[in-house]
Amino acid sequence: MRLELDNLAHLDFSTICRTISMVHIATLSCNLYFLEY
Repeated sequence: MRLELDNLAHLDFSTICRTISMVHIATLSCNLYFLEY
């Protein structure tokens, strides 16, 4: 049971990190776009 909870927590953490990375990249892209134009 504990192993399942650990795996679930790890999965959530990975998903959160991936989402934050995507948002961060999108923010950088928007900043570059507005700086150029």
